[in-house]
Amino acid sequence: MARSREPLGLIQSWPPDVLATDQPVQPWLVAHVKPRQEKLVASDMKRRHLPGAVFMRQHVRIYPGKGRQISLIPLIPGYVFMVDAPEAREALYDSGRIVRLLTAPRPEELHRDLLDLVALLAGTPEQVEVRPEIVPGLRVVLQYGSMAGCAGVVVRRQGICEIVVNVHLLGTAVAVRCNARDVEAA
Repeated sequence: MARSREPLGLIQSWPPDVLATDQPVQPWLVAHVKPRQEKLVASDMKRRHLPGAVFMRQHVRIYPGKGRQISLIPLIPGYVFMVDAPEAREALYDSGRIVRLLTAPRPEELHRDLLDLVALLAGTPEQVEVRPEIVPGLRVVLQYGSMAGCAGVVVRRQGICEIVVNVHLLGTAVAVRCNARDVEAA
């Protein structure tokens, strides 16, 4: 059976081009949401015309004798990213789905992390994994292949390389395996 070359990670953003620019239009906020509320918060934000994004991944569940079910689950559970809109904060809290809103101390760093995550998800057909943030290591940029231009941190394990994109504000990272000859120091 041939493997699908479709990306397994997906970006849901509104408007669709909110993460298309290298420079953030406004500072980003991170909404820490109650369990299993990411899609509902995203839907509420869209309805209120508040720009933002949520990162998802495909989850396949196989039921013996019944087949398989593919669903979208949050890549970084509990978090929705949004452009800061001070006038909308109270309404978001009133929804009862928000635990707290995190303001990025360095919004340009968060924006760069989100752009790196977009490049990683758009360029890989591999299953991505979320891990705790990996601080030690060398920041690299992929030079070849479908993920060329994606930046991250390299971690070596059992002779293979993994590109890891850190979301520093949340202390998490997303990893994908790659060939060592395809990366260069940033």
